Amino acid sequence: MKDYSRMSIDPEDSLFQIAWLELKLRRSPLIALISIYIPALMIVMASWLAFLLPDSETAAKLGIGITSLLSLITLTSYADSKLPKVSYFRGHDLFFGFSFAMMFSSCVVHVRRKFTILPRSSMLDQSKVSEMNCKLRIRSFSTVSVFVFSLLVFNIVYWPVVISMSQYASD
Repeated sequence: MKDYSRMSIDPEDSLFQIAWLELKLRRSPLIALISIYIPALMIVMASWLAFLLPDSETAAKLGIGITSLLSLITLTSYADSKLPKVSYFRGHDLFFGFSFAMMFSSCVVHVRRKFTILPRSSMLDQSKVSEMNCKLRIRSFSTVSVFVFSLLVFNIVYWPVVISMSQYASD
């Protein structure tokens, strides 16, 4: 593109005048935050409610997990339909990918727990049963805390990078 700012034109000899217009467009990140990121976080956290169910309720746990996965797929297709088609990887693709990984891994944890071999409670005395229940609650709490911690670490890393990249792109 030619640089017309240094061009000198004699107004008496010219038949035209040069004018330029500079537009700086900015979009509000609040819309994306409200319509994409917060619902995705809520879906991920809702999938963690399955950890509150007893280990014997594997069908209900998987139902919650699969419903959450389908909800996130719907949200991803909604977000992609509102944005222009590009050939590169966008920030929200990384966010949704991490969310899918979190929910899929929670489904794997539920299935793995179902097939963990535990002795029958009828074969144990009452004190061992209560001790096992306590251990299962602690294991459930530690699993949820791993998921919460990984989500927090991801968001602590993700948001500063996204904000700095968006400021770099706007300059």
